[in-house]
Amino acid sequence: MVSHRRLSVEAKAEILQEHRAGTRVVDLARRYHVTHSAISKIVAKARPGQDARCVRPRGRPCKLTAPLAAELAKIAAETPIASSATFAKVLLDRTWIAISSSTARRHLAKADVRYRPALRKPALSRLHRKNGWHGRGATVHGQTRTGRKSCSRMRR
Repeated sequence: MVSHRRLSVEAKAEILQEHRAGTRVVDLARRYHVTHSAISKIVAKARPGQDARCVRPRGRPCKLTAPLAAELAKIAAETPIASSATFAKVLLDRTWIAISSSTARRHLAKADVRYRPALRKPALSRLHRKNGWHGRGATVHGQTRTGRKSCSRMRR
């Protein structure tokens, strides 16, 4: 038996027909020169009453269905300047389905929707305010906006 032989869709359909007719898995494996586990997988993945083209999807099912992905794209179109976490929260409010921000980002990228994350506020601390980040005090290497050196004696 060949271990890595790819079977065509027609061959899989024949395997399903013969298996449903009562042929044993071992006999089918010998006839098509594949392992018995390959035949078993073909039979297990096929949906009842359908041919070999209609197999169950592999992996974990997608969290967002097509209508929900369209709703997410609509939300992104309404508010183009927001974060993906914001889109996920709005989707939760509208549809009661919770998704992560990475899921929202992935679906928006798949739908080719462009959005811009909101700009963050600068991290202001006492040091920034004290040194004149807002227009007074020292700016670069101890110099004030007037160009003079700032020191503790000049401020008193």
